[in-house]
Amino acid sequence: MKKTTGVLMALEQEAFSVFGKRGWSESGGFLAKAERIGQKVFLIVISGPGPKRVQRATHYLLACDSSPIINIGVAGALAEDLEAGDVLCPSLIKSEEGALDMDSSQRLQLEKVLRPSGVPLTKGNLFTALRVIASPEEKKRLHEIHSCQAVDMEAYHCGAECLRENVPFFAIKAISDRANESLPGAITSCVDDKGRVRLSRLILSILSRPWLIPRLLELQESFKKATYSLELAMSAIGAHPFGVFSD
Repeated sequence: MKKTTGVLMALEQEAFSVFGKRGWSESGGFLAKAERIGQKVFLIVISGPGPKRVQRATHYLLACDSSPIINIGVAGALAEDLEAGDVLCPSLIKSEEGALDMDSSQRLQLEKVLRPSGVPLTKGNLFTALRVIASPEEKKRLHEIHSCQAVDMEAYHCGAECLRENVPFFAIKAISDRANESLPGAITSCVDDKGRVRLSRLILSILSRPWLIPRLLELQESFKKATYSLELAMSAIGAHPFGVFSD
């Protein structure tokens, strides 16, 4: 049986935008599916937010003998020069727990494969936070303290588990909100522990705060740019086996 490349995503909306809504099923307590893209077979799992769920989903992929494992998803910009849709393959992933050095020849090879595909690549470091970093002030503070260009909530926890098991790990993050943009709590609070947007909760939030509608539309447009960049990245990886991505 051909070995799969594992893909971990935190949010259902991210995964459905990149890999479509069909073919998902419950497995190991997570939504998962296998999909062929070009020459590669990917096993994709939706972890939901939070370190424990990310670690459990990573172990699900490890138990399925997936290698390498890629954490793909959206991230917030900490650096002011990053725009929605820009893609970062971080050379360093930091968290409050420590740091993962990602500056390997395999990561450089990954960037070589992505660059001709039209993916808007940028360089920099990633910070994995324990909560949503919502305000421009918080983003600026993280940028100054940690010298990171973007922030997510998964990469460090997924990568630490992979490296502990000596399984190659990569992170591919697309920017969905700029450094000077805020994320309304009324919107971010509508995501449940399995990474699903609770539509009824979102509708109630909007009905009680109609002034959020323009901001929601802006976020939706930026999210589309980010997930389109992730689609391009996955197509490029599927079409060009290299290094540890070769069978």
